[in-house]
Amino acid sequence: MKRRKILLAVFGLSFSVSMAGCSSKEKEDLPVDSSSKIEEDGENPLPEEGSTGAPEEGQETLEPQGDGAEVVYTEEMREEKGEDGVTLLSIKEVFPSITIKGREEAAKKINDYYAGEKEGFQTSVNELLTMAKNSYAFVKEEGTAEERWNEYMIERSYSTAYSNEKLISILSGNYEYSGGAHPNYGTTADVFDLSTGERLTLDQIFNDKEAAISHMEQQVIGQIKERGEENFFPEYETSVKDILKDEFWYFSDKGIKIISNPYMLAPYAAGEIEFTIPYEELKELKEEYKG
Repeated sequence: MKRRKILLAVFGLSFSVSMAGCSSKEKEDLPVDSSSKIEEDGENPLPEEGSTGAPEEGQETLEPQGDGAEVVYTEEMREEKGEDGVTLLSIKEVFPSITIKGREEAAKKINDYYAGEKEGFQTSVNELLTMAKNSYAFVKEEGTAEERWNEYMIERSYSTAYSNEKLISILSGNYEYSGGAHPNYGTTADVFDLSTGERLTLDQIFNDKEAAISHMEQQVIGQIKERGEENFFPEYETSVKDILKDEFWYFSDKGIKIISNPYMLAPYAAGEIEFTIPYEELKELKEEYKG
């Protein structure tokens, strides 16, 4: 298989997480940007009809971030099979490796962070594989494996949501299927200072975190009322603070994005939901982080 590189212009790129219903997400890959420009052997062919632009197995995706920074995303796909050749678990992972010109220590710090995340993902893979082996053994013993068995699936896919000369926002798409009516999925975010490699927290970006959290809480509630409260859980107002945590926010070109995964504020069928708090509304945000 040929190796290809996808060059994505992501300087100032904003990311939008699609709303998805229960049936549309089952056994599907997480969304991949289809606006990629593909280069192979010096040529730039148009995507084939029906192509999604998704990277192929073993493919590296190069994303220049501006100011000497670039991220290479490497995709790996594999299957774990039983002794009879039946697929027990399908695994997909897309992990980043960052290079920052003149800031090697900062890049190392970010790469070390994702090395730790990769180890954690492998632990999850091992746990799910054990579950899959046990479940398959059960249906096989019952004699119903052919009708009832559906392979388990797990995915961790990282992608750049936004970057500028100071920072980068990277999203983690997580997907898991272990039987049942539908898979579980969700997104978390990491924001890094490109000069230090430090992962930024809400404590670090605001002059007054408590005031900022209170302000953002009211902003989210206001946006929910505009969208229609009937699409959310009746008690959603008491749960808004649950999404105002370090793993659910990131910088975009328009402001801070807040992620609400299925079941956090709304039913599974509502999918992932994002709220944007414009920079001009973030009075407590430190000056160096304003867009």
